[in-house]
Amino acid sequence: MLNLLLIGNGKFGQNYIKTLASFSNINLKVANRNNWQELIDNKPDGVLIATPPHLHIEMALQSLKNNIPTMIEKPLALDLNECQKLNAFNQSIILVNHIHLFSKDYQYIKQNIKPYQIKHIDSIGASNNIERNYSELFDYGCHDIAMILDLMQQFPSSIKCEKFSDDRLFLIEMNFEGLKTSSVVGHIDIKRRYLKVNDQIYDGANTTDNPLTTAIQVFINAIQGKKDYRLGLNLSMKVMKVLDICQQSINNNKVIYA
Repeated sequence: MLNLLLIGNGKFGQNYIKTLASFSNINLKVANRNNWQELIDNKPDGVLIATPPHLHIEMALQSLKNNIPTMIEKPLALDLNECQKLNAFNQSIILVNHIHLFSKDYQYIKQNIKPYQIKHIDSIGASNNIERNYSELFDYGCHDIAMILDLMQQFPSSIKCEKFSDDRLFLIEMNFEGLKTSSVVGHIDIKRRYLKVNDQIYDGANTTDNPLTTAIQVFINAIQGKKDYRLGLNLSMKVMKVLDICQQSINNNKVIYA
């Protein structure tokens, strides 16, 4: 029996609870804002953090200092400097849930195209969800950035980010060697989530599987000693760096060279 602690009982927390109900041999406890530290100190086998992102780093640090494998919902945080507090735990079991990386449909594209074969990438990641107390750039943009960086296997040489008129929709352009990517992310009237790579399209709004199930299984496998390339902080820190540069680009209204 694996003892897991979930911190967060809101919309995302409920998704975890519902998904974990399909797993066998899991004993799940759900923490609240008053008892999460005490429950972490009880040393569960794994901690899953599905709280608002401004709380992620504090909770992850508490878990990792107790040598507990930790899964963190995206975005990793809202500030690059806060994320860097986790660098001391690079050797720990950490999974940041950039959910689309765990979709079989996305993985089919990744496995069938090499970075040097990519000639074109554009994406849309937007929806009509209620406004959060943090920018849609961080809420939606981390998905597109994570997939593009995962496919390209390199960091962009320059980044430009612009707001559209309502301040809740953004255009992110990233320049790689011989390739410019374009991503529209944020708030629109109709939910859209697609990634076009050359002539292949990943439709994230209509996946053929449940990526959260796969993400949780990868996390459980990691606790039991199985490796996976999606574990660790490497990609997530790069995503946060791109988001940080995007914010600089908006503030200064110019291309930022990485």
